[in-house]
Amino acid sequence: MRRAALTLALILGLVGSPAAQKPLDVGRGLRQALERERTGDHAAAIRIYRGLLIAYPKRDDLTQRLADTLVSAGKYEEALNILDGQIAHSPDDTKALIRRVDVLISLGRRREAK
Repeated sequence: MRRAALTLALILGLVGSPAAQKPLDVGRGLRQALERERTGDHAAAIRIYRGLLIAYPKRDDLTQRLADTLVSAGKYEEALNILDGQIAHSPDDTKALIRRVDVLISLGRRREAK
């Protein structure tokens, strides 16, 4: 289990980052990420959401926030990957399904957005 978390942290680029050093309190982390979004610092918000997801992997709301922030940062493919992972985990997650359609349309991939 620990090895899987470390692998995930390496993939997300969080080893050595503040998010990897100690898990954030989810409420405080959300407030920090939302503040970064509000000020347009999407990169910082994305890092915070990724750190929160490592600490709280079952929080679907964090996955949605991360995907939304990636879209705001123009990182549509990354958002699509996050949403695809969420849908694989929870195939009936209507929010993720709807958001995936929105991202596909934004990418001009309407045929896949069925």
